[in-house]
Amino acid sequence: MKRNIGIFILLEYFTGKIYAGCISAINISPAIGGNVFCTENSSMLEKPLNFIEHYDLLIFSLYFLASIIVALLTIIYIRHIKSKMRTREYKLLLKYRDLFDNMPIPYLRSKIRSDREAPDLWVLDVNKAFNEKVLPEIDILHKNREQLEQTSLGSMERFLDVSQEILVTKETHRGEYLINGSYYTVIIRPSEEENVVDVFFVDVTKLKNYRENLELVNYKLSIAIEAANMVCWYYDIKNDLFSVKKMVAEYDPLTGKTHRRLVEDKNVPLETALMLVHTDFREQARELFRRLISGEIRRGHLEYQLSDLNIYNDEEVSWEEMLAKGEYDDNGNVIALDGVFMPITEQKLLEQSLRDALTAAEEANRLKSAFLANMSHEIRTPLNAIIGFSNLLINVETEEEKREYIGIIENNNALLLKLINDIFDLAMIDAETLEFNESRTSVNHIIDEIVTSGRMRNRNKDVQFIASKGLPQCYIVIAKHRLAQVLENLVNNSMKFTESGSITVGYEYEQKRNLLKFFVRDTGIGIPKNKMKEIFHRFTKLNTFIQGSGLGLSICEMIVHKLGGRIWVDSEIDRGTCFWFTVPYQFTE
Repeated sequence: MKRNIGIFILLEYFTGKIYAGCISAINISPAIGGNVFCTENSSMLEKPLNFIEHYDLLIFSLYFLASIIVALLTIIYIRHIKSKMRTREYKLLLKYRDLFDNMPIPYLRSKIRSDREAPDLWVLDVNKAFNEKVLPEIDILHKNREQLEQTSLGSMERFLDVSQEILVTKETHRGEYLINGSYYTVIIRPSEEENVVDVFFVDVTKLKNYRENLELVNYKLSIAIEAANMVCWYYDIKNDLFSVKKMVAEYDPLTGKTHRRLVEDKNVPLETALMLVHTDFREQARELFRRLISGEIRRGHLEYQLSDLNIYNDEEVSWEEMLAKGEYDDNGNVIALDGVFMPITEQKLLEQSLRDALTAAEEANRLKSAFLANMSHEIRTPLNAIIGFSNLLINVETEEEKREYIGIIENNNALLLKLINDIFDLAMIDAETLEFNESRTSVNHIIDEIVTSGRMRNRNKDVQFIASKGLPQCYIVIAKHRLAQVLENLVNNSMKFTESGSITVGYEYEQKRNLLKFFVRDTGIGIPKNKMKEIFHRFTKLNTFIQGSGLGLSICEMIVHKLGGRIWVDSEIDRGTCFWFTVPYQFTE
């Protein structure tokens, strides 16, 4: 372009020079002619024409023609330049259009018409992404408000209000809208063209779903943390600040939802925080933190007892588990620790109960083995006696021997029957099928029956049976048979271990607690203190040489508990034993 302009200027220059030269020649021609044809001081009647004067028309025509040629060349050149510029602009327009059409973000250009009674709009242009993603199979190009409201876009009132506002303020608007089942972040900004806005549609459906899923996960996590009564904590190693965080619920008026979030509750030095750990476990806690801070371990946990039982506003909570992990910088240095506290008292109690159950099961298995061995002996002994003395009765010669053998057989029959009844009672107690038929009962009458029965069965004349009645008259509603069963078992037990003295059966009335305290007191050999806790266990016998199943006292304890009382024993070696048990007393006439 510069080269062509230079040529044009050069042509103008030479054309001007030629014209100027011609004029100069006209001026100097007389002098030349005078020197050739005339002498000095002479005059000519008819002066001859010089070259310029002779060809002035031709020269002027050539100059004019050259000017026209130059002008035509200039016009042609300018048109050529404009053509190249238009071609370039067209190519740029094609590139822009290609970019516009293939832009992955849906785009719309709209003209806002505010010069009417009702504001209106006119869609100037949309790209391919808009047609494919926002409104597939719906052509909205060159449509107005009324026509657009019939599509999935819905009401245009909000869009018009926002567009009019940004045309005035020249600010960009961002908002989230649901369009045709998908969520879009709609960006509306004023265009360079007057009353025109550019609208971009960013699909955030997946992001919104991720956000909602994340909120749901966080909500479930917060519920789990709250349900598990967890407390989050964070330890800033550099500043030695131990902060405890708790979950709180906050209402969001914009969404109408309640969100849970962690808020900082305390900021104390680590050593202060460790004061909540019981002294028996505090050194273990320090060692765990030391190993975590040094990077020796990345994760750790510790179960410990709390020194403050009210930390969870529950006096029964005394155990806690701490989970911890380290946070590292880019260089691999530990900069902080975080984790959670969890109350585990119930877990500890469950573990203890399982251990107790296991111990009980092992003990029950041991006792079962002992029971089977003992029962085989206890059953075999009276059976052998019954069979043996029954055979001897055939050859008995005297009536005295016959009565003696019959007595032995009857005694062993009673012993065997008692053994079988104890086994049946124990089985029914375990199965909770033992009957407790309550009726109005005279306590004094039961005492008299037990004492009379004991005297009849007692063969030791050195032992006296005594009845002790706490009230002149006493009637209660109780399972009479079970009360008598307990007293009879206690009396039988005393008879085994009392060779002389007395066996007293009676009761006392404790008005303060409204209880009847029954007792069976003897003057027997007594019970060693190391055996006091074991005597109510099943299959326990203090003397293996004395006949019995070892079930009587255990059955007594379980019956008393069913009656709503408790049983215990006081004893001294060689001075005697007193069994006590209580039953609730409600006065009745």
